[in-house]
Amino acid sequence: MRRYPALILALLGLAGTVRPSPLPDLKVRAEYRHDAVDYEEETRDFYRLKTSLLLSRCSSLNITAVHLRHTGEYNHTWNLVLGDAAPWLSLLLGHFQVNYGAGLLVGKFTAFNPDPFAYRNPTAPNKTYIPVNSGNPAYAFHGAALTCVRDTGTLLLSLSGYYSVNRRFLNEDGYFDGVASSSIGTVESSLRGSYSRSEPVTIHNTGMMAAVGVGETLSAHIYGTGTWLRTQTGSPIAWDGNGETPESGTDRACGAGATVRYADRYLSVFGEGVITMQWRSAGHPEGRFRHGGGYLYGFRLTHPSGGISLVRKVTVPGYYAPFNNTVGERTPEKGVFLEGNYRLFAGINAGASLAAEKKQSPSSMDQELPFMLREQIYLEYRRGRVESARLTGKLYRKDAKGERSESRQLKQSLSLRITERVWRVDAGTVYGWDSSDRSALGATTGVVCKPGASAQFMVQYCRALIRNGGSLYSVLAPMDNAGIPGMFIRDESHIIAAKAGFRWRTLGLSARYLHQFARGETIRGTVELAASGVF
Repeated sequence: MRRYPALILALLGLAGTVRPSPLPDLKVRAEYRHDAVDYEEETRDFYRLKTSLLLSRCSSLNITAVHLRHTGEYNHTWNLVLGDAAPWLSLLLGHFQVNYGAGLLVGKFTAFNPDPFAYRNPTAPNKTYIPVNSGNPAYAFHGAALTCVRDTGTLLLSLSGYYSVNRRFLNEDGYFDGVASSSIGTVESSLRGSYSRSEPVTIHNTGMMAAVGVGETLSAHIYGTGTWLRTQTGSPIAWDGNGETPESGTDRACGAGATVRYADRYLSVFGEGVITMQWRSAGHPEGRFRHGGGYLYGFRLTHPSGGISLVRKVTVPGYYAPFNNTVGERTPEKGVFLEGNYRLFAGINAGASLAAEKKQSPSSMDQELPFMLREQIYLEYRRGRVESARLTGKLYRKDAKGERSESRQLKQSLSLRITERVWRVDAGTVYGWDSSDRSALGATTGVVCKPGASAQFMVQYCRALIRNGGSLYSVLAPMDNAGIPGMFIRDESHIIAAKAGFRWRTLGLSARYLHQFARGETIRGTVELAASGVF
């Protein structure tokens, strides 16, 4: 503990070396939201306060606090970003995420998308270490990340690494037996102690990456990661135990990988390969050591008349990377992801996509390896005052537990630009049905008004007709940067959503109201508010 004051003084001294900047000193944003906090899978009411003290153009101190309304819980994230402390050095302290390569070994977590017709396709960030400013510390690393860069003129060389220690909680049986039945992800989400999880533990994560770039077209990366679990006194704890024998858990997990990328104006090609390893307790019924791996490759071809992209992914049953985040599922699978678009005539575009995924490791309830197929095709017209006139067809098929289920959706949408004040008028219908004779129909209309450069209003109305227990995922006037922008409509009802935004100099204010009702009774009502300023 004695070394912490000296460390803090050293960091403050390092922060004082950043170059002065004409940028504003402080950014503040206060919110009341009904949304998912970062990458959670459910929406909740919460208050959030975000502050960012700008030290220079590339350095800042960021603190975010979140208060969950219904549970009363408080969470926070913080980080100190020193991006220009030295010409060759950058440092990140606090809460952050890591993205190595295409994310097959470790990747930046993204918001959950509940739409069954959409597949996970996270956009790879342009940074290796990304500050977490959401106020949600779950699945965020907490520690330090250091990057050293050397530009020789011909080559761009970099060496970076991170070390993270997260304090979490475990149940008494797992703690004192030394083997937790929980997965490392479950332990990671146990942010505070409770009656069932009362014992503090620490999750340790570390990694390093070396990279070389040739101009802006070619780059190569090699990297490795490690994960282990310890008590507060440093004793090891295994996880993923089966609860029957004390020798059933995983003591340590690590992995190594490499990525190569090429990109020019028209063509982008990449490939990633990883190896994962698990050291398990002595006497484990499946052996002391388990290894796996996978690879991911793809290309994107861009032309003024259109484009096409293809990604192929294979991860074998032994693949284990608890902090991965890439296209498709996070569990072992084989997948193909294809997208394309083409300009048929002036203002008329057509496109299609296909995502086929087959799991490599069945669960205890699976009679066969589950298979998922998502297809989409669209035709769109854009010209003049027609912002967009689009017809879209979607298919989702899943083979699991010896059964096949299919869902289809047909969607029509139209957006017209009217005047400078009545900026846009929207209208559309969506009809979905599945193999169980469930169906849903939604008709939506709305208007966007801009009475001036500093104000904008949006109002949307949806009439939903539900048959035989069907449901419809709909996005209505969402707040900016919403984690889960849409909602499932499961009742025959009316929905009205309105959003307003105002800006004056460096101050901003936005509000959203949603009301769902049927036969004079309210089904759902939410209010969201946000205010921001630069001082």
